[in-house]
Amino acid sequence: MGYAQLYIQAQNLEKQGYMKTLPRSNWLYKDYGIEAGFFDTRFNTDLGISFIEAYRKFNEARFLNYALQYGNFFKEFADKYHYTLVNSSGDEGWLVQDYYHEKENYRLPHTSLNHQLYEIRFLYMLGEITGDACFKSLGDRMLKGIEITCGSWIKEDNDLHYCCYSNGEFGGVDYPYLTYNDLFILQKLLEDTGIGRNQYLQKLMDAKKIYMDANGITAYKK
Repeated sequence: MGYAQLYIQAQNLEKQGYMKTLPRSNWLYKDYGIEAGFFDTRFNTDLGISFIEAYRKFNEARFLNYALQYGNFFKEFADKYHYTLVNSSGDEGWLVQDYYHEKENYRLPHTSLNHQLYEIRFLYMLGEITGDACFKSLGDRMLKGIEITCGSWIKEDNDLHYCCYSNGEFGGVDYPYLTYNDLFILQKLLEDTGIGRNQYLQKLMDAKKIYMDANGITAYKK
């Protein structure tokens, strides 16, 4: 059943390689003027990871092809729709915008930490399974974006800001534990692929865990 549902869902991909969210989001329309039929990076990246997992489970090439369609679209999307950061050593990092609409008559949207983490995970997975270094290279650049901004994500109470806005300010209310779980999963992936744990991701995890423990939040990954 899962095979059939994922295959049917893949038939709804746009020719560019992503799936539109057809209903209008009231808050995206109010905050940014984004209409119905937009590209949501989290939803599509979740689908991309599902395609990779389906390829591994069923050894069905079509699922890898779907993941590649999305990966190639995301690579072009990230190249155009990101905020560039440079550290004191001249290293460049990117924070990729969360949303896009083909009618580009909207205000620039934010980058949320959970979306960015999920996208890096997908890029590393796709790079590993295809052997195409361009996906890992983009993942590295996006990870560098988090490293450069690491301290700015942490609030005084050790909770994390939800997002970075187009003006460079950090804000928003983070999820109780979803972002921590995304950090946890990416750290495990880095370990499993031989890259090793990332000290900046660990700093974010440590801060968020202090906040969760202080506020009785226990449903996070352990």
